[in-house]
Amino acid sequence: MRISTSSAFQRGLSMMQQLQSAIDRTQQQLSTGRRLLSPADDPTAAARTVEMRESLSRIEQFERNGEVARNRLSYEEAALVSVNDALQRVRELTIQANNDTQSPESRSFIAAELRERVDQLVQVANQRDGSGRYLFSGNRDGVAPVSRQGGAFAYHGDQGQRLIQIGTDRQIPDGDSGFSVFFEIRDGNGVFSSNATA
Repeated sequence: MRISTSSAFQRGLSMMQQLQSAIDRTQQQLSTGRRLLSPADDPTAAARTVEMRESLSRIEQFERNGEVARNRLSYEEAALVSVNDALQRVRELTIQANNDTQSPESRSFIAAELRERVDQLVQVANQRDGSGRYLFSGNRDGVAPVSRQGGAFAYHGDQGQRLIQIGTDRQIPDGDSGFSVFFEIRDGNGVFSSNATA
């Protein structure tokens, strides 16, 4: 069988083009740092790459969610420290006012400071986090949770607790409702009750 000059030339040209294409591909892989330039290069590896990117994206979202929860809970913790300090001062003032040696003038000063502490507690109950959401409104974090009308206080949030996804099967609350913190106050220690006539 005879091979014509033209066929031999075409075959040689075809092989050189294939080699040039392989060199171009290798150079492209080297310059991009990627073995797979298109999903058709290795469909199985391409599918694994997509799965890994999705997993990485989920993990990064869980980390961001955890950071949001951590920040919000640190705001709540600081607010609760302020509440504790104000309540401690209220206790001190009540004991001080209960002393028979207090003059009416000093009792009026004590009463004025007690009113200030109550105002402070309302301000803390209506505190916002870094993104402007109310800390103690439950799921209604766009609504100021506590209002005061004269001597009465009203709660405008809900009793819900927002949960933040921090893992594929893990959620944590990002705070407490103001109702449970400021309005669900047990009498005494929960077993015994206290009242003013005792």
